[in-house]
Amino acid sequence: MSAYTWAWSDEESTYINKADSLIEIVDTVLDYYLWDDEQYTINELNGKFSITMAIGEELAEYEVKSCRYEVSDFLHIMARLEDRPDTFAINVISK
Repeated sequence: MSAYTWAWSDEESTYINKADSLIEIVDTVLDYYLWDDEQYTINELNGKFSITMAIGEELAEYEVKSCRYEVSDFLHIMARLEDRPDTFAINVISK
């Protein structure tokens, strides 16, 4: 089983974190950006994440492959939608 070390850089600093899954990383970032985990759902099926978010009165749906590169790209997109310069890097570590 794999675990992850991931970095989140914002305007102030770079934060190094550990996570047991890619979903945990996505959930952490979305919870920070959206402030309310009731505004989104994340489901994993067949190697992909299905992410649904309530943005105002609209629903946005994203499908992201369950791999570190795709997740990092998705998080970069979310940062830009929030007008933030944040960057992300994800590495696999052995347990």
